[in-house]
Amino acid sequence: MTKEGFMRLMNDKRKANKNNWIFVQEKVGNVLVVVKSYNTWIQYMYTNDGKKYSGPMDCKVSEFNSFLDEVLSNIKE
Repeated sequence: MTKEGFMRLMNDKRKANKNNWIFVQEKVGNVLVVVKSYNTWIQYMYTNDGKKYSGPMDCKVSEFNSFLDEVLSNIKE
């Protein structure tokens, strides 16, 4: 899956599951990405290269997308 595809998937799941926890596990390029989030809060985002990320709570959708873009841009395939 591409970075753009993963971001689209996350936004589709976020919209379809308002006020519910969502879990996503997908490969972006050759890297496994695991996410647990609630609305626009990414509680944790792990990559199989051993890195862990956490996003801001109750943020705007633009901040949510910027966080995803930044993390995914730093993934080394």
